[in-house]
Amino acid sequence: MARVSSVKAVSKCVVCRRTLLLGERTTRFLTDNSDWVSVCVLCRRAASERGWVKASTRDAVAVSEHRQHLPRAPKLGSAP
Repeated sequence: MARVSSVKAVSKCVVCRRTLLLGERTTRFLTDNSDWVSVCVLCRRAASERGWVKASTRDAVAVSEHRQHLPRAPKLGSAP
């Protein structure tokens, strides 16, 4: 007999805070705080108006690559 299990991962749009439906498409944006966030289809325009950069654009890739080369703070408990 086959067992059926459910996935309990909850995803929300960071703009409207709506819980997204299973299979619902989202768009990734890079915020002013340099965080990657998911935005629902209905809120894409609002995200762009906030100045967030769509993940698929060249600007987002450039910002992300630049951030990878910045010096990072040492981890707690590690030698200086």
